[in-house]
Amino acid sequence: MAGFFPQEWLDEVLARNNIVDVVSAYTPLTKKGKKHWGLCPFHSEKTPSFSVDEDKQLYYCFGCKAGGNMIHFVMNLEKLNFREAVVHLAERVGMEPPELQNNDEADRIRKEKQRLYELCREAAKAYNMALMTQSGTQAREYLSNRGITPAVITRFGLGYADASWDSMTNYLLKKGYTLNEIEKSGLCIVRGGRKFDFFRDRVIFPIIDQYGKVLGFGGRVIKGDGPKYINSPDTPIYNKRHMLYGLNFHKKFPQSRELIVVEGYMDLISVSSIGLSGVVASLGTSLTKEQARLMRRFADRVYICYDGDFAGQTATLRGLEILDSEGLDVRVVSLPDGLDPDDFVKKYGPVGMRDAMDKAYTLMEFKLEMLKRELDMTTENGLMEFAKRGAAMVRTLEPVEAERYLKRIARMTGFSMQSLTRQTTAGGSKEQQPGYRRLKQEEAAVSTTEPLLIALCLNSSQCCEEALKYIGHEDLSIPLHREIWQQIEELGSENATPQEVMLRLQSGEDAAALTGMLQQDVGDLRSRQGVQDLCIRVLMAKYLGQLSAQYEKLKSAAGEERKEVLYRIAALNDSINQLKKGNIPTRRSHR
Repeated sequence: MAGFFPQEWLDEVLARNNIVDVVSAYTPLTKKGKKHWGLCPFHSEKTPSFSVDEDKQLYYCFGCKAGGNMIHFVMNLEKLNFREAVVHLAERVGMEPPELQNNDEADRIRKEKQRLYELCREAAKAYNMALMTQSGTQAREYLSNRGITPAVITRFGLGYADASWDSMTNYLLKKGYTLNEIEKSGLCIVRGGRKFDFFRDRVIFPIIDQYGKVLGFGGRVIKGDGPKYINSPDTPIYNKRHMLYGLNFHKKFPQSRELIVVEGYMDLISVSSIGLSGVVASLGTSLTKEQARLMRRFADRVYICYDGDFAGQTATLRGLEILDSEGLDVRVVSLPDGLDPDDFVKKYGPVGMRDAMDKAYTLMEFKLEMLKRELDMTTENGLMEFAKRGAAMVRTLEPVEAERYLKRIARMTGFSMQSLTRQTTAGGSKEQQPGYRRLKQEEAAVSTTEPLLIALCLNSSQCCEEALKYIGHEDLSIPLHREIWQQIEELGSENATPQEVMLRLQSGEDAAALTGMLQQDVGDLRSRQGVQDLCIRVLMAKYLGQLSAQYEKLKSAAGEERKEVLYRIAALNDSINQLKKGNIPTRRSHR
């Protein structure tokens, strides 16, 4: 990631900035001992748990586990990417950013995108001005009837595309943009030698990203035929799958890291206008993995607030599972009387919306509710089917959480907890199998040993040199740990500092995880014997995992394959016995 910039220039940016000064611009800090402390800017708290280590130029919150260097701090707080955060820090100390080191084709693409950003911003201004003209009278009346005030129009940059065939295209041509550029922006269609505006006689909603760039537009028909809403087609700067409407207000998102996800433009404007923050629109109910990852940057919990028609919400289940797979806590808000969010907030206001959110379904509750509505719960067959399928759904949950839902299924169906518990394990997935659970226990042990080894090596070049004799990145079991160790290998023991490794990580989450590892007390391990003990534990976990896998293969192996598996089992047992005796192999000997 640091390869965006010349290394010497990047080093100077970091040297001229001090993380204490950077952080202090956002939250007051007080020095206590070797660290500075303050209230965390990433979550709400009353007692300071946010620390800044001036010597290491790192920050870490013991509450929400946010952490990293000053670049990651700016990335996370300002919602910038790596390059933008570095430029922000450079400008802070009066340094000019160098030209990015890219090839000619990349440079051409970057310039093309910049032209399209400028073109779309010009179009947004023109649409907004058109709304205030005589031709925009009906559009203004429509917005007024929907409860949209002039202040809201200004805040969201709403506009109007008039009914003529090519007025926007001609306007942009006069501004110096080519027909090819206008067509690429999605604002113009060229067909049979004629040009047509994509948006005609529609209220316009500019789609703006978290950096304030206008990427595309949505248009709502005022009268006549045609789809009620249309959106810009995919362009070099806009892809609907990657975008959420309302992200330009991200700096006002709540510190609670909660998002309210609605479907359309008017839903978002209405919910935002009653004082609720953290509202985004998915512009459709088919949520994508890219949108889920974008939400993950801003939130831990997501409230899905689509139309009140429960049957209509069933189409959103796949999207909800995508959100769940990205680690988001998903809640589904059920609105009464078949209302959509726009109508609901006008009728019940902010108190009603907050009450509906408090009563929101968890993802599993939503699945069970969908299943209940699918079946006839007044018949014995319906109750039995609900119990079987409900128990199968619960199977994937952690034991305590699973018990909670099994009790609910028992109350709804009359079946005993004992029979439902047996049902969850009948034909269960690998998560219920003893071998899988054993491997998970081994992973848990590794998850404590590997971070200790990493922290020790980044705090002591001598310990790092010793560990590199025995451990390579392929010996570590967790992907992030392997990535960090690979950076340590490339840098070497003398240059592998927390700051250098931090610069090479690919995400803010990885940086936070590494910063968390560095908070561990490794003083008692700072010796040759301490390093070797940790290396033995890492290799032991690796060999035990391999041994477990070989025993699984042995169950179905026959003939020569069985002999080969038995040979590998014997070799692994020998390696494990050597480790138990304290005989640790060097990297070359255990490859």
